[in-house]
Amino acid sequence: MREILFRAKRIDNGEWVEGNLITNERNEHKKYIGYIFDERNGVIEDFDIVEVIPNTICQYTGLKDKNEEKVFIGDIIRCTKGCPHEVIWMKEYAGTFIGGMPAVYLSGLDKGYAWTGEEEIVGNIFDSPERLKGGGSNEKTN
Repeated sequence: MREILFRAKRIDNGEWVEGNLITNERNEHKKYIGYIFDERNGVIEDFDIVEVIPNTICQYTGLKDKNEEKVFIGDIIRCTKGCPHEVIWMKEYAGTFIGGMPAVYLSGLDKGYAWTGEEEIVGNIFDSPERLKGGGSNEKTN
C-alpha cells in the first residue's frame, strides 16, 4: 500500500508543507495540512495544523525520482529522454501510463513510456512553470 501524503503552500508564508489533508466541513473553501512533530510511546506530544492555499494541494504519487525524492502531482519531471513533463492525474485514459486507471501520468509523452526510476524532479508547476517549456537548467529547484 502506498503512503497517502499531501503537500501545499502555507497561506501565511507561502512555504511548502507536507502532511495529511484536513478539510473544514463548515467552510469547504478552507483546507489544512496537519503533521506530527513528536510522538513518544504511541502518544502524540506535538503536532501542527496550518491553513494552505487550496489550489496548491498536491498528492504524493507513491513514486520517487532517481534522487529518492517523492514525486507529487504537479511536479515537473525530466524524463529519461531529457525533456520536461508535468505529473498529472487523469480520470480518463489518455497520455502516458504510470499506474492504474484512473491514474497518474506524465503529460505530453507518447504511449508506451514506462516509469524507470531514472526520471528527475526539476521543479513544479507553482514555483517553476517555465520549466515545462523545454530546456531549463539541470539544477533541481524543488
